[in-house]
Formats: sequence, structure tokens, C-alpha cells
Amino acid sequence: MSDRKQTIAVVGASGQQGQGVVEALKADGAFRVRALTRNPERYRGPADEAIYADLDRPESLNEAFRDAYGVFAMTNAWQPGTDEIAQGRAMVAAAKAQNAEHFVWSTLPDVEKLSGGRFDVPHFTNKARVNEYVATAGFRYYSYVMPAFYYQNFAQNLAVRPQPDGSLGWSLPIGPDVAIDMADIGELGKLVAAVFRHPQETGQGLYLPHVGSQISFNDIIGGFERQGIELTFSQVPAEPFAKAVPGGHELAQMFAWFEAYGYFGGDFTQERQLATRLVGQAPTGFFEWAKNSLRLERESDEES
Repeated sequence: MSDRKQTIAVVGASGQQGQGVVEALKADGAFRVRALTRNPERYRGPADEAIYADLDRPESLNEAFRDAYGVFAMTNAWQPGTDEIAQGRAMVAAAKAQNAEHFVWSTLPDVEKLSGGRFDVPHFTNKARVNEYVATAGFRYYSYVMPAFYYQNFAQNLAVRPQPDGSLGWSLPIGPDVAIDMADIGELGKLVAAVFRHPQETGQGLYLPHVGSQISFNDIIGGFERQGIELTFSQVPAEPFAKAVPGGHELAQMFAWFEAYGYFGGDFTQERQLATRLVGQAPTGFFEWAKNSLRLERESDEES
């Protein structure tokens, strides 16, 4: 009997989701890990091998998925020109053609369907429209993971900025008391590894959210205030925000969706509990993450 480890092919291995998946699978030790990237010669991660794959070149996916037991698949909506539905369908087709047994798809809610067309958030809805292709492809196992709002946004496009009154904080089109499901995207891999390790429990179309905190901007401000860090939040109208910020229309629609329906558009309490049980630990909370990942000055620091 062969003791050769089965291979998991990880799409987007150099990105925020894929990098964490590769690291978690390697740490788990149960699988051989194949990193898929458009630039394998530049790959420096811990995967066992790196292979070229371009989601806009479906022919490249057959070799990328060859002999893989499992595929972790995701798309990057913010890459210019991305057609997430076409890319998702291409990955499903190639994985099935190469006889992959377990397909794990990183998805989000169908905002258009759930809201009856009230909100337009393509980077959510387009992922959800791939779900049915995954479900009907005929994989032995198929699973869905749903990343929450990235904590990393607070170190990137949602970093605190100077406000008109001279304070540091945020001006966004969402109520300050609206709780948002958030998580460290670098930890998504722990959930993905657990899903691959438990196919009997997760592989019949289960949706598992990755959530570390359900937290509002007022919660965030209050938490930092207790640490001696003063931040502010102003709720602004959606229309001028949409005009002033790159991609502002979709972001404004996303925040309006959060306010009306929540991040996932439903109650996933039981699925969150299952995810924690499978991983063996709860995801990192927001302030624990921020302690190590955000550089914010206390009032005394500013005065010295």
C-alpha cells in the first residue's frame, strides 16, 4: 500500500487567501501542497511545488490540477478585468476533468438574490453564482468556505485617516453601531485544512464561515479608547461617498447590505461553531489581531 500523500492544488497561492491556505496545509502535514500562480519562478512559499496557472487561460488549469485529490479555488474580484463567474466555471470544469475528488470554493452571499435586487455588490454575488456549478459538477466532495470582512482592510484601504476636525478615524456610509463579521484572512487556511481533513463531515455542500469577531465601528473606537487611543467615526451619505472614492458605488452598496442584511445575509451560528470545532480553536479576535498588526499612537505617545 502506498503512503504517498494526496495533493491539494491551491489557487492564488501568493495572495492573501491562498498564502494562508498553503501555510495551514503544510503545517497540518496530511497533504502534499501544490501552489498555483501565474509566476511560479518567483514563488518563495512553503508549498511542495509551484506550477503555472492563469484563471483567464483555462487550458493552463488542466496541468495545474492534474493528479490533485483536492482543489482550493478562489477568485480576485479586484484584479482588473476579472470575470469571476467565467473563472469559477473554468476551475470547476478543469478540476472535474482531472478527477479531483474534493473541491473547496471560497464564496460569499448572493446579494442580488437575497435582497431582491435592492443591492448591487458584484464581488459578493458573482462568487455565489459559481456555487451551483460546484454543486452539480459531480465531485465526490464539495465544500464552501466564506471569508468574513478582512481585518487586513484596516491596515490597507480602511486605514484611519485625518478627518476634517483634525481627528483620526473613518468617514463611511454605514451606521456606527452596525456589527460586521470580520476575521484575519491569514487564518482562513486553518479552516480550509480542516475541511479537507473531514470530507465526510464537510463535503456535501456545507457552507462554513470564517469569523473572528462581530464588531461595529463604535466597538472598535471604544476598544481603542480603553487603550488610550482616540479615534472617530462619521456616517456619511452614500451618494457623495460613491462619487468621491474609487469603486465607491460598490463599497457604498456593500455597507448598505451589511446594514440591512448583515455580512452573510443569514444566521450561520451553528456553522461557525462547527468551524471552530473542526479547526480546534476559535479564530483570532479583532483586538488581538490589531495589537500585533496595527500601528496606532496613544495620546501620551503623541504628546511626548
